[in-house]
Amino acid sequence: MIIKGVKVTLPDGSTHLVDLDMPVLDTRDKIQAQINEKLSIGGVVRMAAGRIPVSNPILIDYTGGAFNSPRLNLSGEGNTSTVLLSSGDYVLKVIGGKGDGQVNKSVYQDFQISRDAEHGRGMSIVETAGIKLNNVTFYGLDIGLYLESTQISTFENLHCMFGEIGVVLEQPDVFVTPFDSLSFNQCGFMGRRWGMQGGQIANMCLFQCRVEGCGAIGTSGLSGYG
Repeated sequence: MIIKGVKVTLPDGSTHLVDLDMPVLDTRDKIQAQINEKLSIGGVVRMAAGRIPVSNPILIDYTGGAFNSPRLNLSGEGNTSTVLLSSGDYVLKVIGGKGDGQVNKSVYQDFQISRDAEHGRGMSIVETAGIKLNNVTFYGLDIGLYLESTQISTFENLHCMFGEIGVVLEQPDVFVTPFDSLSFNQCGFMGRRWGMQGGQIANMCLFQCRVEGCGAIGTSGLSGYG
């Protein structure tokens, strides 16, 4: 944001009018507005560095989209620079982009989701194919990443740290197609309960991933991986 005509006084006592380029911190509503604008035309939504409280989920809904329609990419300034703060619910919800010739193809990268309340959740992805997460951190959350009926997707440099459950693979109907072709590359799971919890999976690859400290607290009655 440019602020024009700001009066400044120099050490010699002289005054001048200058234009200042002031950074504008992102807000949840600003990010949602950019997503709504680019959802049908594609493009990159960039989130500024800083801590961004999110009281209501940021929604990216591809349900009913046209065949092979453009997709948007959501990018921050780095997984220690752009920090989205959950107050309980999921910060990001991605819906749709699978079936009837659709592939989601959207990319989410370079940000962190943490919490500013006692409880918090990270990102929910439902009924999606072909999505990619890269360099994303989920820190101190009840659930970092929730996947439901998600296929042919890639997760690289994903870090689930000091939370209850890193990744949940949810399959509401055991008779539908299981999770298929999920790839986790160089991901880290450091948690209290489970690094990954879920059910029926076909063709999932974990390549150079690390699991540490999971299963130490409150695992009774849960089923999961690592």
